[in-house]
Amino acid sequence: ALHTDNMTSVNTAPSTPLSHESFAVDSRGAYSLPTNTSVNNFRTPQTPMSQKSLSTPTSYQTPNVQDMKRCSPGALMALNNLGVVHERKGEFQEALACQYYVHRVRVELLGEEHTETIQTLVNIANCCQRLRDWNSAVNAYNEAAAGYRKIIRSRESAAGSGVASNLEGYMKICRSLAGTLRNWGTCLARQHNISVALDKFYEAIKTEEKIANAAVESSSEELVFNAKLSKAQLLGIVGCLHIDHRVSHLRCADQAKLAFREAIEVYDELGFEKDHPALQWMRKSL
Repeated sequence: ALHTDNMTSVNTAPSTPLSHESFAVDSRGAYSLPTNTSVNNFRTPQTPMSQKSLSTPTSYQTPNVQDMKRCSPGALMALNNLGVVHERKGEFQEALACQYYVHRVRVELLGEEHTETIQTLVNIANCCQRLRDWNSAVNAYNEAAAGYRKIIRSRESAAGSGVASNLEGYMKICRSLAGTLRNWGTCLARQHNISVALDKFYEAIKTEEKIANAAVESSSEELVFNAKLSKAQLLGIVGCLHIDHRVSHLRCADQAKLAFREAIEVYDELGFEKDHPALQWMRKSL
């Protein structure tokens, strides 16, 4: 659930910014390396030559103030979901036209810090990544992650001061941040900016830990399981990046081993069989 408002549930995966051969989709809608590949096997989707890498699509029209005042939440949701359909069909310029329009109206009606406005930024970033418009994608991911972080800090501060916290809402924002960071890290890794990509993946891991802890408090076993599983998959990606790209040179092998060992511990804790492909692959990598 990064892409839609009500079109899909949080357990339905959005369209991937990478090829299906390179990445697998987990039950959270996040992306993780399959067991038989490495980060070197990233593939850039092939888009027609007519689809140029543009910061703003040529079909985009800036909504006027009167149009925005008449735009209902339902109409915005429908246009957002139309953008999702276009993206899943590979019609990225059309998808961006929808998402840019939705974002502009939501900024005007809801404000830049509203969760729906931030989510639209993630949709834009994912489309830009598919178009290999790296700068636009990174900028949008950066802005979206900053917005989610601000909301999370505010809710954590309120809970720390004794104000009753909305755990369900808190976990939803954390899940959005974790997914944004994962896709942002993927975008950076595809540009071979591995050091910064690792920072995003590590932050995503910490965010998944927050989700798991909050889920324990809310007695949601399913959310605890999903958060820990996502953490294990992220650790696997981190290990691959350290091995394949020799990020820290002398320490890369040690860092990879630490990531793989922690991932194996989480898989074991979740009850995965010893012969599970992910466990076998990581043990061989050790």
